[in-house]
Amino acid sequence: MRYLYVLAMLCSALSAGEVRTFTDEETERTLQAEMVGKSPDGQSVSLKLSSGRVVIVKLERLTKEDQTYVERWVKAMDQVTCRVEGKPYDGYKRISVAAISGTGDTVLDIQPGVLSTESMALVPYTRNLKAGEKIRDSVTVPNRYTVTLRDEHGHILDEEKYNRKTGMK
Repeated sequence: MRYLYVLAMLCSALSAGEVRTFTDEETERTLQAEMVGKSPDGQSVSLKLSSGRVVIVKLERLTKEDQTYVERWVKAMDQVTCRVEGKPYDGYKRISVAAISGTGDTVLDIQPGVLSTESMALVPYTRNLKAGEKIRDSVTVPNRYTVTLRDEHGHILDEEKYNRKTGMK
């Protein structure tokens, strides 16, 4: 199993809570562990053994099934959800927005903006979330809006539009 281990590093411990078997594609050796993080570059994962020790495993060493699990686990940690509050009025609607930033920093953005109660004009809405941070907000938006959660590189992690949830990409 020493082939699975690389230098241990400090990682943010956001746990999925599920212990599962990870398999080395090349050697077919297995490891019972809980996934607790992913490196910022996406090339390795942090696995917590039953002993409590955290090891770092290169993603390319894992089976395709394990890689798919890792992909879903990370994306499931970065989410945005919107809910309409009441009925639309004069081309606007009130929505509740909830966002979770998983293993890395994210940016929550609402386009084309939110209605300012002071100026009664659309103003930009952007919130920077640190890893592990959650935000809840209630805002007034035009009837056609898009709420997007992006990673620090601008990649869309999750998105909702006025007429549908577009899902994580």
